[in-house]
Amino acid sequence: MAEVPTIFFITAATFHLLRWTEHESPLQLLASAAFVLGGTLTRYEAWWFVPAGAVTIAAITLYKHRSFRRAEGVALAWLLV
Repeated sequence: MAEVPTIFFITAATFHLLRWTEHESPLQLLASAAFVLGGTLTRYEAWWFVPAGAVTIAAITLYKHRSFRRAEGVALAWLLV
């Protein structure tokens, strides 16, 4: 029964992703990716957060910086963790 840890990991990943959108701290982005990793290792239902998070990160970076190359790099860095 791993529902509670999965909820924790996804909630923590969402929190750190939200903090990253406010401050653009690489540490917040790394924490978000680490919590998503924990969630995907806990239950397979957390796998939906991987593509959703990457698209969200790319869209936010593209909106803020108007640079496709930077958006792609940030999203790929998040995905590599």
